[in-house]
Amino acid sequence: TAPGRNIFYFVSQASPLRKVHIQGQLRLTGPVGGGVYDWGYASGGFTADSKIDGGVEFGGQQQYCTRNSEIGSDAVYAGGAWSNVLIGSKGVYKSQPGQAGKGTVIESTERIAEKPYITYDVDENKYYLMIPSVELAKSGISWEKYSSGDVVEKVDFENVYVAEAGVSTAAMINAKIAEGKHIVLTPGIYKITEPIVIGKSNTVLLGLGLATVQQADEAPYMESLIFVQDGLEDVRIAGLMVQGGPTGSNALIKWGTRKSG
Repeated sequence: TAPGRNIFYFVSQASPLRKVHIQGQLRLTGPVGGGVYDWGYASGGFTADSKIDGGVEFGGQQQYCTRNSEIGSDAVYAGGAWSNVLIGSKGVYKSQPGQAGKGTVIESTERIAEKPYITYDVDENKYYLMIPSVELAKSGISWEKYSSGDVVEKVDFENVYVAEAGVSTAAMINAKIAEGKHIVLTPGIYKITEPIVIGKSNTVLLGLGLATVQQADEAPYMESLIFVQDGLEDVRIAGLMVQGGPTGSNALIKWGTRKSG
């Protein structure tokens, strides 16, 4: 954002905020027109890997999770109605007088792989899929380090299959995964009649615009809608909504068949 500009972001549940630099304050509730909802429809949310110079005002947020973010040295995380959790985030949490809820601060994130994302190189006129590396005991943001190949893998879109709702079937997606391609699901509802199966390590299944994988009405019962086979490493699934259908499934996403020790 422009320097000094505050951001009003009144959210409830499925409204994540990632990888932004706000050169002002982030306000998560505020006046919206009077009455019982004068402080907005604020019922929980999530911020990650973001830098917020002017701090965060939770206001009437009922519950909110902030992971691996940073605020300015003179700013604070303030307020909140019930429960605020800060994980691996730099800055001070300050309760407000009379505040019923509490803030829980965890100094670092034990193990995290940030969500893959897409960039466009103007000079090369090419898109790339960026896959951040796994980080241990992480505190604060990491995107300022993403120019390093040790921190993020840069994948040419020649190695990515871009799926389209209503065109790309689960069978087509599975065939592309078997070829060793990463999968990007463009926004839409993907009605599948068989599971999406990830059978190769180092595979990304990334949804844009909360793409939805939905069990089609005519589909048979499924063990799961998305299945990750045993023995794989570095598989990433992100940015998706997964929805069952009338015939049912045992799980929406199933990761392997063996129980962990």
